[in-house]
Amino acid sequence: MLVFADLLLPLCLVVTAGSQVAYVDHYQYTGVDYEEEESRNEATPVFTAKGQRFSVEIGGEITFPCQVENQGKYVLMFKQALPDGEQLMLFVGNLTLKPSMRLSKVGNSFTLSGVRRSHAGRYVCRIETSPAIEVTHTLDVQYPASVRRVGETVRQVLKGSTVTLECVTDGNPPAAITWSHQRAHLPPGVQSSKQGQSTITLENVDKHLEGTYTCTASNGVGGPSSASTTIQGRIPTGSIHGAGDRAHGGGGPGATGLPRARAARSCSDLDKGRESSGPPATHCFSQRTAPPLSHHQRRHQ
Repeated sequence: MLVFADLLLPLCLVVTAGSQVAYVDHYQYTGVDYEEEESRNEATPVFTAKGQRFSVEIGGEITFPCQVENQGKYVLMFKQALPDGEQLMLFVGNLTLKPSMRLSKVGNSFTLSGVRRSHAGRYVCRIETSPAIEVTHTLDVQYPASVRRVGETVRQVLKGSTVTLECVTDGNPPAAITWSHQRAHLPPGVQSSKQGQSTITLENVDKHLEGTYTCTASNGVGGPSSASTTIQGRIPTGSIHGAGDRAHGGGGPGATGLPRARAARSCSDLDKGRESSGPPATHCFSQRTAPPLSHHQRRHQ
């Protein structure tokens, strides 16, 4: 609603008629909008605080400045910009809207205590002028490195094969990852690393590559973290069976050329088929007793 005040402006008109001078006063009224004039003279709010990037360790405390000049009747708001694009209002004037967040207001600054990993992100100071003005701060929350995965506690691999060990870590800032072996020196292997992950590839596994491998992650926040995995080599199953077959069916002097079980069945069949008064089958032998070598066989051994 506009408020008007009437001003009386006197005007003096001099009229000369012969030797007489007459003064005629005329008054004119005009309206002045004092509220509109006051609005034009009112200064616009301006943030003197500048947007900053803050880093704080988990559990710490941080203060966001939102100083403003010429705030006048305008209300200062403070909110968090969430990763999904939503904005969470935290303060309107002196009224806190999320007391569980341990956020306090002193003057035009906001202090967050007991910082958690979920508090990382952007924080906005805002005043609803036309157009609105804002200052945005960014919070980076640092936390210790940890080894999230290093594989099975014990891994059995075939001797002579290739195995790759993987170590996955977490932490802010990103962790530096190192490998170590139970012996003094790390056996030769191909290593590769990227942020939060490291692998080591061991080729032609033998007794020198067996043992316990430890992955250690460290980023300067808190202490290092480590986890271990043990490599155990085993002989391929086919090699054991092959050696047994060659020993019992091999082709050496006096061998039958049959696997052990078949040789045993052949002897049994011959024993059953021969007559009770007939001579024994000298070329057949059981699993436990081998036939004696002849003089000719002993000479050619």
